[in-house]
Amino acid sequence: MEPSDYPIIPRGGMGEVLPHSPHHGHIDAAIVAWLNAKGGRSNSERTRSNYAHILTAFRAVVQSIGYDLFADAGFLATIAQGFASQRKIHPRHRVSAKPLAPATYNHTLAVLSSFYEYALRQGFWDGVNPLDRVERRPVESYATAQALDEGRIVAAVGKIGAARLKDRRDFALLTLAFSTGRRVTELASMTIGQLAWKDSKTNGHSRHALTVTFRAKGGKILIDALETDVAAALLDYLLLLYGPDWHAQAVDAPVWVNCSRNPSACGQPLRPIGIAYLFKQHLGPDTHPHQARHSFSVTMDEVHAPLSEIQRRLGHSNIATTSRYMSRLRTEDNPYGADVVRRLGLRRASSSSSEHAAGE
Repeated sequence: MEPSDYPIIPRGGMGEVLPHSPHHGHIDAAIVAWLNAKGGRSNSERTRSNYAHILTAFRAVVQSIGYDLFADAGFLATIAQGFASQRKIHPRHRVSAKPLAPATYNHTLAVLSSFYEYALRQGFWDGVNPLDRVERRPVESYATAQALDEGRIVAAVGKIGAARLKDRRDFALLTLAFSTGRRVTELASMTIGQLAWKDSKTNGHSRHALTVTFRAKGGKILIDALETDVAAALLDYLLLLYGPDWHAQAVDAPVWVNCSRNPSACGQPLRPIGIAYLFKQHLGPDTHPHQARHSFSVTMDEVHAPLSEIQRRLGHSNIATTSRYMSRLRTEDNPYGADVVRRLGLRRASSSSSEHAAGE
């Protein structure tokens, strides 16, 4: 929606706060305090930047009509509903004919609601939260979550050579992604300073393991002790990249580097988009890095790992989240399907003889 698409509301009848109002300073102070609080809670600059972008864009729309953030709740609710439906307020979204995902719409409303809740709680404003009046859209949790076929992963990893730096990088990155379930942003941000040798104990066996300390979503600190084969692949790559003194590199030296033929890009940290390309190159154009996380989770379940351990490895705060996640990944699986077919006689009488003939 453009500013001209919003309802025309006469000045003076909505209790609006214009830029020259004495409350204007309260709004500015509330925004700064709210962003500081959010940034400190998540310990994520990306989260702070995303929240700032959404609130700044919303305020610009409200001001373009002659009002500001502390105005009539009904009016602000109407504006927020239209604002959240726009794709262009989300900088990472490309222009597309596809409708905005319900989760994205709800996220925008949640960010705006968070600001108003904070402003009310801290006494910056004595109104009501206008976002309480806006309906959220129904969302099916993890609707698009899908693990990759095990054989596909084995075949893809098995085809990667070891002659070039890129080969070793791709092999090490894929093995680490599929064996830890880490998110693409966590992988892309890996630095030498996050690697360390530590004594680890697994299933009663002690070993000296190479560990990676990840700063995960929500500011969580997660430490993965790499399995021997995964650690060997990573070391094989680092030795070719930095030499035997790889551990003496600067703590912020990237683990994953761009191996492009372009001199200006070669050696630069590998970005998430580069990792996404790597997945498509080796596993197919229909894949994306987050499927490594899904595949890790499904495989953990298949080897009978407790749900609590899967929760811990994924970094979920609540085991209910892990339960919903695993249920969605297992939606197509029916362990009792064969029994149902057999008991209800859902087979042609000749199927057994046909199968016998096919096997000869």
